[in-house]
Amino acid sequence: MPSNDLTDPAAASRAWAVEHFEETTGRDLSRDLDGEAKATRTFEVYTSSPTVPADTVRKFDQLVTPFPAGTPGAEFNGNQYRRVPRPGDKYVELNHAWSDARVSDHVVCVDVQVRQDAADPRKWSVSAQYAGTDDPLAQPHEVDWDEVPYQEALLEEVEALPPNELPRPIVNGAGDLFAEGVMTDADRLTVTIVKNVLNYSPVEMRQYRNTTNAESVFASQHPPGFPAGQAKLKIKAKRMRRSGNTDFYWRVTAVVEIDERGWDARVRDVGWHYLDPESGQKRSIAMHPRYFVGGAHPPATPQPLGPEGTLLDPDDPLPPPLQFRRYKRKSWGALAWLLNY
Repeated sequence: MPSNDLTDPAAASRAWAVEHFEETTGRDLSRDLDGEAKATRTFEVYTSSPTVPADTVRKFDQLVTPFPAGTPGAEFNGNQYRRVPRPGDKYVELNHAWSDARVSDHVVCVDVQVRQDAADPRKWSVSAQYAGTDDPLAQPHEVDWDEVPYQEALLEEVEALPPNELPRPIVNGAGDLFAEGVMTDADRLTVTIVKNVLNYSPVEMRQYRNTTNAESVFASQHPPGFPAGQAKLKIKAKRMRRSGNTDFYWRVTAVVEIDERGWDARVRDVGWHYLDPESGQKRSIAMHPRYFVGGAHPPATPQPLGPEGTLLDPDDPLPPPLQFRRYKRKSWGALAWLLNY
């Protein structure tokens, strides 16, 4: 145990907050009647000052704040286990050299408490509670891939019908376009991912609402994944009672919809006006020489336009549909805890 004499020059020169860290529990792993694993690890901590805050003790990590060379415990600098456990850490039993003797993949840390000793305020006790796979926070992601039906506006054939070599635009018997296409049934690949977490901020998650992926997603789980712009995200969360009336967790649900054509709006370039190729001014199609014969005779349906907004000749091929960005693209890298199952 470090000296309590803070007037000692050697003690006063210590600039680090935690100067003693030792595990004191037997780390007994028990199971309740339902077979759920439970465990507790306890630690003894001494700080260099009685005014060191509890959060500093809770976040102690000797990799981040190593002990000065030559002081007790400095021989463990660089050891990944020389830290206070954090929620989500796997349960581990260590030998006297702080190397892992046994790691349980199915028992994880779910809560950490720190308490300051009333008689010696430089002394702290740290208790890390662990629970097994039956605890909601220890459960893995729930993942459900499905095909969700919807309706879409069809602007052209999905594939060419013989003897045609290219898909044809959707037109009526007179060759006139349907301005909004023809509604048809379709199915969209959708994945629903559910993860239980201790902390969740709906305010922070708002930035991802109805965004599309800026980078490829699900490439590690399902190569090659889905390229940028093909996936759209929605997130919701529900606060759940874990135990008692004061212990809660969040059940977070992500719904990712996949559209291999992308999520840009696709509309046929048709209208009642055109751009005059000479003046560049917008004019009514009814005033175009094709329709202005003894007065204005507007067409019965919107007319297709060319790339420059000019009126197409009847024999000209139709240009591709116009595309407009309707959802913001955003990196989902910060959501790895939710999307990487």
